[in-house]
Amino acid sequence: MFTDIRLSRTTASDFATACPTMDDEVELTVKVLTNGFWPNKVVPMCSLPTELIHLSKKFEDFYLQAHQGRRLTWQCDMGMADVRARFGTKRYELSVTTYQMCILMLFNEKTEYTFLQLQELTKIPRNELKLHMISMT
Repeated sequence: MFTDIRLSRTTASDFATACPTMDDEVELTVKVLTNGFWPNKVVPMCSLPTELIHLSKKFEDFYLQAHQGRRLTWQCDMGMADVRARFGTKRYELSVTTYQMCILMLFNEKTEYTFLQLQELTKIPRNELKLHMISMT
């Protein structure tokens, strides 16, 4: 467990040095945990916003190049995100789950979605989507 924490810090630092983000709007921090030492459940991967797909692929390439023979599984149900939002003239910084971030970022494109549209676009399991939508309302 402590090895995972130390390895995550080192990996994050090495990634930040090797692949500085060009975009000031998006920053990725990853915690790498050894499967089997931590409780986990099988949750399907959600559809990440396009801004994060590029960064997550970059991290995957970086990590797998340094640690050949390993496999990465993204656990989006366990992540957190800080999102800057503007409602009218007021600005807010929201600390939300990865699922909530995926939902909120869709509203950069449109102002209204049905529940089914959100489910199709995010690929978040129905029960999880319902929980995250309720907590945001």
